[in-house]
Amino acid sequence: MINWHQITDPTIYEQDRFNEIRNLEGPRSLPYLDTKGIPSIGIGFNLRTMNVRNAVFEAMGIDTSLLTDPNAIAAEQGYISQLETALNQRYSSNSALRSALNPIMAQRATDPVLASYPYISSRTTFTMTDPEIETAFNDIIPDYERLMPGCRGFPSLMNGLRWSL
Repeated sequence: MINWHQITDPTIYEQDRFNEIRNLEGPRSLPYLDTKGIPSIGIGFNLRTMNVRNAVFEAMGIDTSLLTDPNAIAAEQGYISQLETALNQRYSSNSALRSALNPIMAQRATDPVLASYPYISSRTTFTMTDPEIETAFNDIIPDYERLMPGCRGFPSLMNGLRWSL
């Protein structure tokens, strides 16, 4: 039997939504190939889908908008382009994928132009922390909820109230 529970607090709904998907997917801090061979990370974040990849990059601090120096912006854009190119290649294994991404991150971390940014110089591998996974998820999920009428707790069916099982 299905028991429905009304959730009136959006914060509780959003946290429950994240926890449910995290529990179903299982968070993965390292990049991996999904069952179709698509580079992914976190809780099933497809790194070939532009808006998803951008949210993951932003959560990881791979983001030109955080920089002010034109040389640093150009350098960061170069690393973003390298990562995007690497993510669009085919890989035979998770280790091959990681072997393509990690050298880019290591080079970025030691780039003298970016040395004054500790959040860059301290990240030598392509990995996500749990808070970064949640941040990316919260940036991505509204796009998917808009695609599915009634998805956000069935609001169109139940007067805008959020519901869970």
